[in-house]
Amino acid sequence: MSNPAILIVEDDATTARIVGDILSREGFDVVVAADGQSAEQALLARAFSIALLDLALPDTSGNVLLGRWNKAFPEMQVIVMTANREIAVAVKCVKAGAFDFLVKPLGQALLLKTVRGATQYQVLAKRVSILAQLAKREGETQFADMIAVSETMRQTLAVAQRIAADDCRCVLISGEGGVGKGLLARAIHKMSRRAENPFVEVGSTSLPPEMAKSEMFGLQKGVFAEVREGRAGVLEMAEGGTVFLDEIGDLSADMQAGVSQVMEEQRFRRVGGSAEIPANVAFIASTRQDLARKVESDVFRRDLFYQLGVKTLHIPPLRERVADIHALATHFLDIYARQFGKSVIGFTSPAAMLLDAYPWPGNVRELRNVVERACLLTQQDVIDLPDLLLPSVATADARNAARVPLGPVSLAKAEEIAIRAAMDASRGNRNAAAETLGIHRTTLYKKLREYNLDFGESSTPEPDGIGA
Repeated sequence: MSNPAILIVEDDATTARIVGDILSREGFDVVVAADGQSAEQALLARAFSIALLDLALPDTSGNVLLGRWNKAFPEMQVIVMTANREIAVAVKCVKAGAFDFLVKPLGQALLLKTVRGATQYQVLAKRVSILAQLAKREGETQFADMIAVSETMRQTLAVAQRIAADDCRCVLISGEGGVGKGLLARAIHKMSRRAENPFVEVGSTSLPPEMAKSEMFGLQKGVFAEVREGRAGVLEMAEGGTVFLDEIGDLSADMQAGVSQVMEEQRFRRVGGSAEIPANVAFIASTRQDLARKVESDVFRRDLFYQLGVKTLHIPPLRERVADIHALATHFLDIYARQFGKSVIGFTSPAAMLLDAYPWPGNVRELRNVVERACLLTQQDVIDLPDLLLPSVATADARNAARVPLGPVSLAKAEEIAIRAAMDASRGNRNAAAETLGIHRTTLYKKLREYNLDFGESSTPEPDGIGA
């Protein structure tokens, strides 16, 4: 873990140098700013654990900066420095969010004690925040290796659980790339009575058409001169288990006919063979395509479509189930922290809000990759904004496709992005958006006004007293 970073905001060069030297000798990473503008530029460039803030600056009041930073950087502890010994000033600063109040000239022992206290408080605050995040996970639904918090995904997993219990022979899972169709297929197999038998995956585009049939049904001995021994295909290897047909919409017409026949008759012949072999397998297929449209275009067999349509599951894209993002990110972080031997325990509030706001075009697969990379690269005990390395964050307002560059952004900006994402995902339903954000709807109304966000009229009347 890297040393805590401290920003010293002090216009007196001698005081700044002495304080910086003392803290540097104690192992702190020190940056000095001589005025408010330089301090804010430093805060935009990197994250700081603590700020030592002089109240009397040449370009602005330290009180103004204190109020602004308390909102924009809530995890940074601000220690006020001033020559004013009045108790009222100290009380005002603490009420405004300062961690502590130091009177100049500064004593070295008290300075170090205060800074160490702020560091310890920050660590404890982070851990309390992580415990609170973990407590929220009690509302998760888990099905094998899959996790869901959103109502739509929980319903999907509930249906999957019933399918597994009923030992359904034909199942179709639809959804965009990266949503976890293969993972759900494995989960169904794992929770079914076939769990002890093989799960064999067949990539519909991984083999040339001339080889696909022999790979699926096997080869009879002597069918070709070079085939001196018979060879089992996927159906025989998966006996008693499950065959997963990934992207079934890409199967050739010949393979579609063969698979449909096996589903119907539960038997097959090897290529070149005459003996019928029982097919005791369950078929789970996946697709990211509109199979109904392919049927109408005569490129997908109608009988196979109906066979698969008996039991169907749809996994929504991650952008439509924002409530799942934090649970999944935390789950992946647990995995990679153990794998990399690191003590990374969660996400800072701005990082978590930004994860919720990002549109995730690559869905869960992309989220997993981002968390893996962040866990590997971070030098902190929590993942912060710079660790995520996302290319950009959509404001989730699809009406104008506005984009916000990712980087060191204020909490206010991250909050605005999260609110836009929640409102867009709920199609302007303010009650649903407030539930997604975990805030009261009254707070959401105020935030919409504060950020001047217009999502049309809500179907629910605003409560009395807003804006008073």
